[in-house]
Amino acid sequence: MQPLTLRWFLFVSVLACYVSAVAFVLYSLVTIQSDRYGDLAVEQVSLVSSSDDNFLHIVGIGITSSVRAVVLPEPEVAVRQFFLDGNFTRGLWFDGQTLLASYQANLLLCMQVDTDNTIQVLGSLRMPGLISQITKVGKRVLVSSGKNGFLLVDLTDPALPTLIGKVPGSPIWSTTHRDFRLSGQRVYAVDRKGQLFLIDMALAEPKVKTFPVDSSSWRVALHGERLATGSLNGAVELFDLDFEGIPHAVGRIQFDGGVRGLQLTDTGLFVALGNGELHLFDTTSWPQPQRRSIQPLGGQILDVVSLPERSQLLVSRSLRGLLSIDVSDLTQPQVGRNFPLVSSSREACIAGGLLASLSSRNLSVHSVSQVLAGHDKQPLPLDGYDQDIYTLGDKAYLLSLPELREGQNVGSIPHPVLRSVESLCERGPGQCAEAEHERIQTEQTCLVMAENYQSNLVHVFCRETEGGLPQWQTTLDLKIPSKAFWNEGRIYSISQDHSDGERPFAGTFRVYNAAVKSNPLHEGELVLPGTLYALAWFDPHFVLVAAGTGGLYVVDVADPTRPAVASHLSLPRHLSSFALVTNVISLGSTVYLAHRNGRLSQLDLSTPNSPRIVQVLDVPGHTRKMTVKDGMLIASLYQDGVYIVDVGNGDRWAPVGQLELPISVFDLQACSDKLFVSGGKAGLMTLPLPLRLSVRPQGQRHTRITLPSDLEPGNYHLYLYNETENLRVKSAFRIEAQKE
Repeated sequence: MQPLTLRWFLFVSVLACYVSAVAFVLYSLVTIQSDRYGDLAVEQVSLVSSSDDNFLHIVGIGITSSVRAVVLPEPEVAVRQFFLDGNFTRGLWFDGQTLLASYQANLLLCMQVDTDNTIQVLGSLRMPGLISQITKVGKRVLVSSGKNGFLLVDLTDPALPTLIGKVPGSPIWSTTHRDFRLSGQRVYAVDRKGQLFLIDMALAEPKVKTFPVDSSSWRVALHGERLATGSLNGAVELFDLDFEGIPHAVGRIQFDGGVRGLQLTDTGLFVALGNGELHLFDTTSWPQPQRRSIQPLGGQILDVVSLPERSQLLVSRSLRGLLSIDVSDLTQPQVGRNFPLVSSSREACIAGGLLASLSSRNLSVHSVSQVLAGHDKQPLPLDGYDQDIYTLGDKAYLLSLPELREGQNVGSIPHPVLRSVESLCERGPGQCAEAEHERIQTEQTCLVMAENYQSNLVHVFCRETEGGLPQWQTTLDLKIPSKAFWNEGRIYSISQDHSDGERPFAGTFRVYNAAVKSNPLHEGELVLPGTLYALAWFDPHFVLVAAGTGGLYVVDVADPTRPAVASHLSLPRHLSSFALVTNVISLGSTVYLAHRNGRLSQLDLSTPNSPRIVQVLDVPGHTRKMTVKDGMLIASLYQDGVYIVDVGNGDRWAPVGQLELPISVFDLQACSDKLFVSGGKAGLMTLPLPLRLSVRPQGQRHTRITLPSDLEPGNYHLYLYNETENLRVKSAFRIEAQKE
């Protein structure tokens, strides 16, 4: 028994020592972390101005010597009072408190806008087919479900919507109904098969009645006893409604372009066309309205909404937000300010001083007064320019595109022109400060870029003198969508080949010798599996290729006639969503990847033959492009602004935080002391680059942060961060303009 007892005693002793050691290590780690960093929290921020300098006095906890700080401007973001993000389709109804919308094609959502600035989902109902439009009359909801017909839903209890059944009547031949218009309790709609529908919801058992209209009609406008339909072939038909609601044709107006938006008021008829024009008619002479003016608005018009009890319209344009127009004088309409939206409004409803806006990505509610006020600083228009921004040395350029291109071969297309961003700023004095550029020495003298709108065309621009404007040299037609860049007399490109259904997607990497800039010669090529998104140079003789689900390729081009894969970073199949690599950029021996589903990753490529993932960061939105300047990595999040990471010289990874912008971010570039952001058709924004500030803790709860003396007037937000956490201080501070 003694040996057995001894072994038992030794086992218990060893187990106790092991548990104690583990507990000690865990306690020590927690203690070290809490002592080193703490939890960042700010209670108060005070701006102190003196004759010597400006500084912020911070009252908070966790702000130690390891904490860094930056300040960023507060853009005039369209602050949504309430919002939901998701996959929304068509169909919206709003009465100022209750919201009805379609979600994920066939789910009817019943929501309530509360007074505490939230949207509360009360109930939902899965419909038998696709929802294309919604309206509510009394306690019942009428839903257009394409060829399934018009469906009735009982909404006596908003938390428990119940399907009543299909509205009987004439057959439905179209899959969508763009508009529902109400006259009392009668609902009107049109389809693209030449039918105008009438459903009288005052009846206990309503029926569908149909009347003939133009075969391409898809928009309806209604005011009082007048009704108008608009068609894709440019026809606007006018109707009078009798006491039973039956429409009677009384007139017709023909336009050269298709109708995009249509509105009727007591004195006006407003027709928006596909060419961006808004036609204004005086309806006091109904049924023969007189055209009073034509207002060119530009862009793709999505919808026109009239404001109740106001002589104003809101025009929704693709990627350009909402534009207010005062139409009290039809002969001289006054175009107001634009209200940017990060996601184009497909439908809008106004009630109770609020505007509900529905896009494919989100449902948001704004105050009408906020929308009409618009923004003071509007993005500069990019009409006539490609949406990407290019840099050479420390200067930013835009690609000006010829207008007439369809049906022309490469030889007959007028060559494009590069313009500096400053020349665009000259269009709007005071909106974009022209930076003082130093003549920075750079070995690169040429820029190579592929267009966005015709991505098979790769243009070569070179400058003859340091600081001179690069001039066009030649255009390569690579026949299929491509990306390209220049490095030391050579052009490197990737082209995406299409799958034939049997083989997986693959692309081709090519090298061109551009010793003669006007006539680059093909040297070598390499087929790479995957969807090729982007490429970048990596010293001394490598090219990095972002290949979607194919991961990252490191291509050795020491021998440009025989490029070869030096290494390949791929992730397991079950992480394919993460593995979708869409962009790549390098800083020293460190490489940064952008992943489609809101992720950034840091790689160690000190050994090009063996790439190693160091860190991964989850960020909001969809990461697309990246730029690095002065140790700050800035990544575009498309509709969610940009995200900033302090990467130092490639040896650091400290997330700073997100900066929301009033436009979707298609591209961004940092050069000189500016961040240029392209919103495509929404325009160009210019922001100051984030600048690290000196943080001086003064005791346990007080900190002093000295501000730069050259901060431009405006509102700013403070960001505090270290390697483990970050904090965006909600309250902004304002720098006032100096009085002369």
